[in-house]
Order: sequence, then C-alpha cells, then structure tokens
Amino acid sequence: MKVRVFSIEAINSSLKMGLFIFTLNSFWGSSNIFACPNSVNVVLTLGGIICLLFSIFKRRHNYRTIFAYSLLILLGASAYYITRLSLVLVLILSCLAVRHVDFDSICSFLFHYNILFFIIHCFFLIATLPFRFTDYIVYSVDRTRFNFGFLHANLFSIYILNITLMWLWLNRRHISNRIVVMVALILLSTSALSKTRTLIVTTVIIILLLCLVRIINRNNLFLSICSGYGAVLFYGLFFFLWQGFVKSNSLVIYVDDLLSARIRQGAYVMTQYGFSFLGQSITRSCIQWDSLYRLTDFTFDDIYSYFSFNIGLIWFILLAVCIRSIAKGKNNWVNVYIIIWLILGITDVHVLSCYVCFIALFLSRAFRAKDNHDSMFSA
Repeated sequence: MKVRVFSIEAINSSLKMGLFIFTLNSFWGSSNIFACPNSVNVVLTLGGIICLLFSIFKRRHNYRTIFAYSLLILLGASAYYITRLSLVLVLILSCLAVRHVDFDSICSFLFHYNILFFIIHCFFLIATLPFRFTDYIVYSVDRTRFNFGFLHANLFSIYILNITLMWLWLNRRHISNRIVVMVALILLSTSALSKTRTLIVTTVIIILLLCLVRIINRNNLFLSICSGYGAVLFYGLFFFLWQGFVKSNSLVIYVDDLLSARIRQGAYVMTQYGFSFLGQSITRSCIQWDSLYRLTDFTFDDIYSYFSFNIGLIWFILLAVCIRSIAKGKNNWVNVYIIIWLILGITDVHVLSCYVCFIALFLSRAFRAKDNHDSMFSA
C-alpha cells in the first residue's frame, strides 16, 4: 500500500503576514501603555483571518481535506457567533495554516517577533514610567503589584514564560545544566517581580520535567500516557473541586485559597450559568456578594472552567482527542511541552492563544500522516 507523505513547506508570505498581525495584535491588546481601540482590533483580526485563510486554501488539497478544513472553520465561526470570542476561530485557522510548514521555522518566526515586540514594549515602558508610574500599579486585596505596562501582571509573566519556552524548544538538542539553572533563575525572578505566586510552582515543575526529559530513554511510554490523558485527568480534578466547593468542603476551600480563588470562580459560574456544550456568552454584571463565593466580580483563570462554561465542552473534547493523537508519537520533548501547557492551563486561560503560548500550535500536528520529516518530531 502506498504511504502518503506529509509534505513540509516553507513559510509563505500570506502566512508570515497572518502570524505577524496576530502577534502584533496580541501584544497591543495586552498593553496598558497604548490602549488598542476596538476598531483597530477588529481590523487587525479580520486582516489576520484573511491572510491565514488565503494561506490555507492556496495549497492544493484533496476534496476530503477541503471539506474537513471548511467544516472546522465553520464550527469556529459559529463558536465566535455564540460566544463573541474569536479565540477558537483564530486558533483553528492558525493550526491549519501552519500544518504543512516546518514547526521549528514557525517557532523561530514567532520567537523573533515576540522578542522584537517585547523590546519595543519595554522601551516605551521605561520612557513613560516617570509620568505614568501609578498607571502601572495594581492594588489587590493582599498585595500591590507592578504590571510592567501590561493589563495584568500575570500577562507579563506569561509572555516571559512563552519566550523562554520557545527558546528552550529551539535549543532542545543542546540543553545543559547551566541552561536549566539559567531558566530557573529567569522564571523565579519573573515571579518575584510580578508577584505571581503560581509561577513559582510552575517553574519547579518545568525544571523537574526538563531534568527528566534529559535523562530518560527516547519514546518514553509514561510521558506519552501522562501527556495523552492529562487534559482529561485535570478536567476531572477540577470538576470534583467545583462540586466540593459548592458543598463547602474545607479541603477544597483550602485548595481554592492556594489557587487564588480559581476554584471558587469556576464553581460560581457553574451554579449561575451551568455547563455548555456549544458555548455561551457570559455577562459579568449584577453579581450579588454572598458568604460562600465572596465575589463581586469574576473571571476565567483556568482553561477547564473556560471550556466548560464559556467556550463550550465540544472544544475541550476535540482538544483532548487531538492531544491524545499527538502523544501517541511518543516524542519526549513534545509530550513534556504538552504537560507543561496543561499545567499552565490551571492558572491562566491566555495559554489557549498560540500567540501568547506557542505550545497551542502543537495541535496542528494532530492526526498527521505517516513518514513525517517535520523537525517537531526529530528530537
């Protein structure tokens, strides 16, 4: 039987433009230095979508592939119509657009523009700091934080983490003990500067996984299992934590305090809006304070509640299936990065954007054909 080869292509100009636009829009939309007008955000998003669509369908595909891609894009568009969130649609388009392009080339492209935009951001931060210092201070119940010119201090942390993870990925064949120590210092310093407590735990886990992947045998089955079923396991854990919080379980409340009210917020949305299979639009008005939830406002701080109550469970199911498909390849570095991504999803929903956390683009390699010479699976 003839084996179909999964062809790897160079980055074309329309794909470059689409990736550039969404990377720019991501940074601009996260900035507290220059507010991005909604009209500009809409124009950039539409421009990026057109570029990615052109990049996808300019290639020669068979009818079955065209049908599958079109169906996915239509589902993503319907998700936008229902939830008023473009996250799913942009992720689908990005994954389809880079599916036939060498992964390390994509990562390198995103890495260099992330560095560029971050340097520009830091330049304007320093230039405006004497005049707008108070604008960059965020006061919360238990701490005062410096947001480094971002809308939230956690965004500063996730951008630093994303750049670090991209650099590690591109240099994964040459990781030394000194590099591991350097990464630990960078991430722990970022945690201290932004006062992001959850990043400390995440850093420890990342360092342990980096040490593990360097000493274990290639194609490790244990890592493949952890990666392939991690999403389902984490979701099950959060489901029971939400139920436990509603019942005022003391242990769950303690865990919620450790996770900075992430369980509490998920439990609140569960009781007020319920689970949604196709997604729903969530409004954050008219929140009445009570002794159990103690909320005057809420946000989605983990991907598991985000999928369950806002984006739609159908997308979590598809995510879990795609991750399982990728994990079957038993590539240690790929599986370690997926585990890191799922752990990051416990504390931040921004990791679902491939322009904030590049690991989301791993989904582009789900259900890949055999005989793949992509650099993603070469180490």
